[in-house]
Amino acid sequence: MRPAEASYRLRIFGAVNWRGLWSLYRREMKRYFKYAVEALGGPIVSSLLFLSVFSLAAGEESYGRIVAGAGGPNLGAFIAPGIAAFSLALSAFHGACFPVLYDKLEGMITDVIGAPLSEGELVFGFIL
Repeated sequence: MRPAEASYRLRIFGAVNWRGLWSLYRREMKRYFKYAVEALGGPIVSSLLFLSVFSLAAGEESYGRIVAGAGGPNLGAFIAPGIAAFSLALSAFHGACFPVLYDKLEGMITDVIGAPLSEGELVFGFIL
């Protein structure tokens, strides 16, 4: 068909634009796996640095126990879950907001805004 003879039709989507949602998800997952070492290695190194600083600050004689006495909790067992939760929350926030900020700074946000996706589909695609 020549371009002059092409018939353009309006594409009708259902309640959810599954193809557009899948395309956004696939694009963001490719971007994530491109930098997976940094995305996973950064929080691990940060957590290890936090643990080393806390253990150095506690000193050799008090490292084993936080509270004086035999029944006190171990410093590593007490602080490690909090640092892990902090790293998880930081990574989740970074993973959700980075694509939007990156697209805005690089001028590619119009590709996302111009796509036939509703606001809910965009949010759901970025969260996934």
